[in-house]
Amino acid sequence: MVILASNENWKLSLTFIFQCLLASVVLGIGIWTKPSPSDNLVVRIDNKVLFIIFLIASLLGVFLELLAKKTKQHHFVNGVGNAIELLLLPSAFLAAINLLCLFPMVRFQLSSELLGYPVIILFIAALFPLTFVHVQRAQSLGQRILLLILFNIAFDVASIQLGLLSVKLLSNTIIEIISNVGFILIIGWVMSWWGFKIPELLKFRLNANARIVVLIGALSFWMIAIGTSAFSRADSWIRFLNDWSFKIQSVPVTVIIATITGSFIEEWLFRYAILWQLVKHYRQISKNPILISVVISSILFGVAHSTNVSNGQAIQSTIFQVIMAIVVGVFLASIYLYTGVFWFSVILHSAADLLSGLLVKGASFTAGIPDFFHVELYGLYYVILLAISFYLLIRKRKTVELTVDQMIDRSGSNF
Repeated sequence: MVILASNENWKLSLTFIFQCLLASVVLGIGIWTKPSPSDNLVVRIDNKVLFIIFLIASLLGVFLELLAKKTKQHHFVNGVGNAIELLLLPSAFLAAINLLCLFPMVRFQLSSELLGYPVIILFIAALFPLTFVHVQRAQSLGQRILLLILFNIAFDVASIQLGLLSVKLLSNTIIEIISNVGFILIIGWVMSWWGFKIPELLKFRLNANARIVVLIGALSFWMIAIGTSAFSRADSWIRFLNDWSFKIQSVPVTVIIATITGSFIEEWLFRYAILWQLVKHYRQISKNPILISVVISSILFGVAHSTNVSNGQAIQSTIFQVIMAIVVGVFLASIYLYTGVFWFSVILHSAADLLSGLLVKGASFTAGIPDFFHVELYGLYYVILLAISFYLLIRKRKTVELTVDQMIDRSGSNF
């Protein structure tokens, strides 16, 4: 881990405390004055209880940071408090920033579109001190993985809230793109604090022992699998060979960019941040740390998709999607580790996301309850994908270890 000088450490800690106090004051004033919703306001307070919760979370942040300075700490209190901070403080800061924008907007009659960009930039900047104090506290593997996952959830919630709180701010797509870039930067910063280096994003050359024929075979089957999902209209094995539709629908470029950055974020979180945390841990206690790390990170990747049930998705479809995501996670990780090129997993992930309902209407199998034919079809695909993955991870282990060696060498002794 990178260690700051004590005075710099204290400055960041004081900055975090000041942010929490400032957010408390702004939220308190907002709750007291209760500005009424209107089209010329950046923010509207439709739920007073929500802002009271944000106020309490801000005050809790001050209390926990002061408590962290003590020699003895209560682990349960800290654990629950940290989780509350991570889940609520990003939204609390965002609400306070929105409220602060009321004053120049109303005073100088500025447009909310103009203030949209400063709101997002200030929000992302405000997250760095919050992230810093939690990076300092997270020492164990479980704490670090939980921190990454909670922060991802909090960032998503805050991004959604930005669209809900703001009137005529920015399109949800622009908000999503900017938020995705901010999340990527912050997670990269967090990993550097823990002694990890980012993947070589400018590297496109395969590992020395990687065979282009093997890679082409794996990628070809992947394209067949997602192509079937996108263009096949068959509902039985009999119609599978002749019921196809190759129509691509028109989609705004910003939506495509948002989808690609979203795919990058998932790879950045699960195939970089979480995967390498696991590899670092298990290489000290296991004979096959790579395989174990790939499986665990993929299970977490799959479980993360279970939240789609909250969007009205059927439970059966969600379970099917979780299983699919676990298999896909193993496959993407194996491709990345075999080739040593992080972009391969991003491109394959993006292709799947673009073709599973965005560019091809009705392609997503999660739109309804999957029938028996599709369970059989995708089940066959999953078995083959796992066979390819374990072939790369086990039979081509020496090639996979080249990627690990490169990351270890670039990360120094802290890895």
